[in-house]
Amino acid sequence: MNPWQPPAALHDADIEAADRLLDQADALLRRHRSGSDAPVQPVDADDLPILTDVVDEDEIDLAALTPLSPAAPSPPAAETPPAPVATPPAPPPPAATAVAPVPSFHDLLTEHLIELDTELTREIETWLDRELPQMVARELDAFGERLHRQALEHLRTTLLPRLSDRIAAHLDGQRQDD
Repeated sequence: MNPWQPPAALHDADIEAADRLLDQADALLRRHRSGSDAPVQPVDADDLPILTDVVDEDEIDLAALTPLSPAAPSPPAAETPPAPVATPPAPPPPAATAVAPVPSFHDLLTEHLIELDTELTREIETWLDRELPQMVARELDAFGERLHRQALEHLRTTLLPRLSDRIAAHLDGQRQDD
């Protein structure tokens, strides 16, 4: 079995039951492959085909894939052989069909995480579409108010004294003319 173990939060009774069921199914398949109840040597994982492996039809041994029928009893010897019966030609052997393997826990977990990632991404995008414009508007309003205050303070500290000096000089010039 795969040495990878799921995190403790994901390891529950359902997963254990599924693992037991998969182990039983694997043992049953191994027993039928060997043709007896004798223990079967473990299969090297490198020898197992992967779903993405390309299988050449010429390499397939169809006799090994089709179940053998039990041997029929031989007919009693007769004095005259039976007349040959015309049999239609056998159809060509069907192309090997790929049987979808039972997904492993790792595959199921990966699929679940991809779905979760997609769901979270959609939720984040929805939240940003709804909340970000309001946040930007508040920040721009606050920036505008802060800029206005700073401009008024700067005006009071730099421009007003110069304007006051000019007005005072102008008034002083009018008083001297009188």
